Order: sequence, then C-alpha cells, then structure tokens
Amino acid sequence: MTVDKLPVTDVVAALSANPARLLGLDDRVGSLEPGKDADLVLLDEEFTLKGVMRRGTWVVDPQLG
Repeated sequence: MTVDKLPVTDVVAALSANPARLLGLDDRVGSLEPGKDADLVLLDEEFTLKGVMRRGTWVVDPQLG
C-alpha cells in the first residue's frame, strides 16, 4: 500500500517517529512501546478516521467509527 507513491511505513514514520525524534520526545512518543504514551490514530484502508487513543484511553471510540 502506498500514499502518493510512498510506502505507508515511510509515511507513518514521517508522521510519528521522525517528528518525535526531532523534538527530543522520542523517549515518550513516536512509537508504540512499553512505557511510552499510548497515543494513536486508527484509520481504515481509505484513511478515514475510525478512532483516537490518548494515553491509553479511547477518546474517539473505534466502535462508533
């Protein structure tokens, strides 16, 4: 799968791990690892928002889409 001819994995890194590293926050955010904030955005294959998790709690419920 690609986004504007870029692999989705590269796009995800460009939107998460890379900014966190540049801002010096990669010890807390930018990837899903034990001990880090559990922030994530859940999208479907069309990149439609399906859910949002902030620090481990759903703030936009994926069940409601």
